[in-house]
Amino acid sequence: MACRDPSKYRYTTGTGVSMDESQDFPRAHAAPLLLIALFITLLRALYFNNPAVNIDEQFYLMAADRWLNHGQLPFVDIWDRKPIGIFLLYAPAVLWFKNGVIGYQLLGLIATLATTAVVYRMGLWFGGRFIAFAAAVFYGAILMLWSGAGGQTPVFYNLFMAGGACLILGALHRPQLGGRAVAAAFLGAALLFGLALQIKYICVFEICALSLVGLAALLAERRLTLAQATGLALGMVILGLAPTIAAGAAYAAIGHWQEFWFSNFISIFGKKSWRFTFGMYLLTVASALVYCVIFWIFTGIALARGLNDRPAVAGYRWLILGLAAWLGAAVVGALMLGNPILHYFLPTAAPLALLSALGVERLAERRASEAKPFSTQIKLWFGGSVALCCVAAVVINIQSSARRGAFQVYPAAAFMREHLDRGCPYVFNDYPVLYYLTQCAAPSIYAFPNHLTETAELHALTVDTETELRRVLGTRPGMIFVRRPFAPELDAGQIAILENVLQQDYEPAKQFPAFRQEFTVYFLKKES
Repeated sequence: MACRDPSKYRYTTGTGVSMDESQDFPRAHAAPLLLIALFITLLRALYFNNPAVNIDEQFYLMAADRWLNHGQLPFVDIWDRKPIGIFLLYAPAVLWFKNGVIGYQLLGLIATLATTAVVYRMGLWFGGRFIAFAAAVFYGAILMLWSGAGGQTPVFYNLFMAGGACLILGALHRPQLGGRAVAAAFLGAALLFGLALQIKYICVFEICALSLVGLAALLAERRLTLAQATGLALGMVILGLAPTIAAGAAYAAIGHWQEFWFSNFISIFGKKSWRFTFGMYLLTVASALVYCVIFWIFTGIALARGLNDRPAVAGYRWLILGLAAWLGAAVVGALMLGNPILHYFLPTAAPLALLSALGVERLAERRASEAKPFSTQIKLWFGGSVALCCVAAVVINIQSSARRGAFQVYPAAAFMREHLDRGCPYVFNDYPVLYYLTQCAAPSIYAFPNHLTETAELHALTVDTETELRRVLGTRPGMIFVRRPFAPELDAGQIAILENVLQQDYEPAKQFPAFRQEFTVYFLKKES
């Protein structure tokens, strides 16, 4: 078997990256980074101006608009349990763009490209440019396959997590760094992790895993004493919590500490997330993981062979261990949410991409022969993987757009705008973006439809959801938007309350047929 000669890949003493690759990173790697950016932009452009990519990002856009353009404060006037950071990230979309849907999707693209550059930089540690290039391309593809084509929270906080991981693992990769430089890297990572926490708290598992591996490596390599490591850990905790403390202090200063505390830290324990049987839970996990099964296979190859390879790369075993811990923690975070749907696995994208790229290289190296040398093998495995991902991304885009009735959302919003003389609408299920598109306020602080209608949320709010739904319908909204068929997670009792009111006081004004579903706008009867 013809394996590569490591000398041909320009290893250097203790870095894994040649001097010309480490100097002036953007200019030295401009061509591959531009090619990667073009690839990712073309993939994500499939979703541009799609207002129904996911219900979550619809709500983030609407909430940011109500806050920044209409003065409705998150957690107080418009309720959710996500941290304030995600609404701040959506701010440019509603302040700088006439169409906020395109705005937030462009912000998601920028965040993805920035994260890709960090992943590329980390890939260079393993020697040569192939792993860096492959990891960056894989990262963009994984996002598309796991419903990360728009503005889900991991699309943004992956950037901060990858940045922090790059600082910590980069310090382990460079044994020549002094104590102060190492401390600065770890504290900088902690601050980035703190910013990630203010986008979604579930990344705490990843933060703990990366931090513990980093500190353990410093102790094992005798680069820090126990006392120094303890002090560094304390400093990391303080910096990591600083953004959350600042957010809480800001709410306390304006008299809304209780709302902040309940929304951010208490309400999640009232949500009935674990509602599947064990068999259904395993099936849900498997159906989510299968979308990226090829990357898990490559990752398994990398981990199986990785700890015995590449002595020329400084800190190689710690790099592999750090990536594995990061990936494992992200998987734990996804499984902890009780309903492990596709986008819950998005936090795994960066470590999965890096390990997958390493796995592709190792597989190609193992299968190299006189007939098919290493360079040919690498092209076959990498090219085939990317082609498969592109086809899958296109198919998933078409399927998800049809399933969510994306092409009927704008017509439904236009119809409601034409009849705002009747009053603002109430959106019963699935499409909070309609509040943004009609520029109407929701009749309840629980503008995210699932908070009042989903079975899991019945005991997670500060109010009784049945009482609140009756109150909302009692205000007699001029229009009510309903999507049928109802999703199985919606509460039958809440649906019955709605149907009774519709039958008595409302009449269907217009229907918008979509793929296996129908949108209906109801008008309040004039005699009512």
